[in-house]
Amino acid sequence: MKNKKMNLAILTFSIVTLLILSSFTTYGNSNINENENKTKKTLLNIKASSFSVSSEQTLEYPLSFSDFDPTNNIVVTNTSANESYPAMVVSGYKALCSYDLNDGGVNKIYLRNSLNYGKSWSNPVRLIASLSSSQPDIEIKSSDLCISPLNYKTYGAYISPLKNAGILGFYEIENINNLGEIRSETYDFTELSDGVTPGVTYDFWNFKNPSIVSYNNTVNPWAIALIGSTNYTDPGSGQGPCTDSLMFLNISINYPKTITIAWFPDIQNCNKPILTNDYDTNMIYGVCEKQNGTNQDLLFFKGNPNMWYNGNDLSNVVLTSPENLSNPHIFVKQNTIYIAAETDTQGIILFKSTNAGFNWDLYPITSSTVDSKNPLIYANSTDIFCTFIDSGNISITSSKNGISWDTALQLNNVNESVYESYRQADFFDENHVVWTDEREGKKDIYMTLRGLPEVDLMIIPESVKIKTESFPYIKTKNIISFTVKNIGGAYVENFKVNVSYHCIGKEPQETDYPAYILYLDGNGAERLFDRPLFLLVAKDFLGALFIKFLNIQNITVTIDLEGKYLDTNPDNNNVTIPVTYAEIFPRFAFLEDILLKFFP
Repeated sequence: MKNKKMNLAILTFSIVTLLILSSFTTYGNSNINENENKTKKTLLNIKASSFSVSSEQTLEYPLSFSDFDPTNNIVVTNTSANESYPAMVVSGYKALCSYDLNDGGVNKIYLRNSLNYGKSWSNPVRLIASLSSSQPDIEIKSSDLCISPLNYKTYGAYISPLKNAGILGFYEIENINNLGEIRSETYDFTELSDGVTPGVTYDFWNFKNPSIVSYNNTVNPWAIALIGSTNYTDPGSGQGPCTDSLMFLNISINYPKTITIAWFPDIQNCNKPILTNDYDTNMIYGVCEKQNGTNQDLLFFKGNPNMWYNGNDLSNVVLTSPENLSNPHIFVKQNTIYIAAETDTQGIILFKSTNAGFNWDLYPITSSTVDSKNPLIYANSTDIFCTFIDSGNISITSSKNGISWDTALQLNNVNESVYESYRQADFFDENHVVWTDEREGKKDIYMTLRGLPEVDLMIIPESVKIKTESFPYIKTKNIISFTVKNIGGAYVENFKVNVSYHCIGKEPQETDYPAYILYLDGNGAERLFDRPLFLLVAKDFLGALFIKFLNIQNITVTIDLEGKYLDTNPDNNNVTIPVTYAEIFPRFAFLEDILLKFFP
């Protein structure tokens, strides 16, 4: 009689619970995703583009650094042809390199990607460009790359040597993990109608040195600066013709199906533009050479596509030195602008501004006894880095303040192998330097990997606890709360954190609700998660109450990197806390002994 009453009590309780819970569908918060000059401009909108796709596939490489040696030079590409003009971007452990290839006098662009930080590289994928779907692909060269922070989407720019270099284009790579499809759009700026006078055409020519930078805008995901000449004359103002003027290319703000090319006829005789982006303010900064009579200075400028389209001027200032300045490179970090440039006899110098370019300080980077050329500048949160080429060798030096610089370290491990010319090296960050190398008697692409990203993820022990979800009727602790911290120097992305529980006499089981981290910065960045052990809906709740958590003794939170990263200290990747059935179900603790008789 006693057992029948007990069974009846359990059945009654189950029905009541089911009726209560079936009217609610709330569940835990998932937390899965978390002195300036002004110059007048000329603007032109162009409707002309083509589309092509390359379907070659890449190879995947395992993420292993067991044999890493920072003194080794890594071969990016080494074929029977001549490769040059490398450009590189990196995102997490993924990297992409574009380069020119000249085969029998024909100019082509190829790309390779790396899935292990640049340690090894895929098979090449050719970038194909054509002026129409009915025409064959054309020669292209001088590729440049850009990538937004925390993104795998990459954009590139190129020019063609055809039609007196009056052709340019851009391409988009949706994800640098896979080069299976590359979109290329090519624009012909020759024999264009002025739209006013019948039979009158105009041309652009001598496009060179395209520099592309990503831009966070719904219309303009990128902006391109280059040098060009034109005989175009604006019908209204009479302005427009120029020689070697600084030009900007972006998608038209008012007419998104067209592109806009803007230039400033008062700024001529320029060369070698370089762009950089301050992603905090979304302001684009740039520098280029500018010939002023017998002297060559630098032109610093700033703006964005909105200003180039809607404004009538370009903010700019001329940077001078007692000597000619050449081969400039620019980088911006934490509101500080760095410009490195080559001088005739005084080595590499640094222009530094901490107020958006209104005032500048000037410091030497290399001594006058060093025949240093082609500087590249980069800065992180603590250091400034500069690479340069001297007597066929590429070296790197660093500084905390831009005033005093460390002894330079040679990067190429074969002496006098580096090809000395403008844009024959690229410098994405302090770890990745790529250059054109001639050690095999022809031009190849080599790089050095100076260091590895240090990943040290941990579950903060005191952060792991179970707690009650905000629910008005049943004070059940169905939420596991924990904090993931990255105390390494490199950011991580796209990994999982599992939650498992262990009941006496059974194998540990994972819950159905892990946490996913899309991105976590390094240097102590944290992310708090509240994940449900089970949902407060009838099926989930009753299964947890009657079966799953009977005789539970602990819960474990584990970081699951799935082989994507090499954690320097895996011992802190999991935390286990003791948990009882009564802690999860404080109002129903009396049921555990009863239920264990039915579900031992």
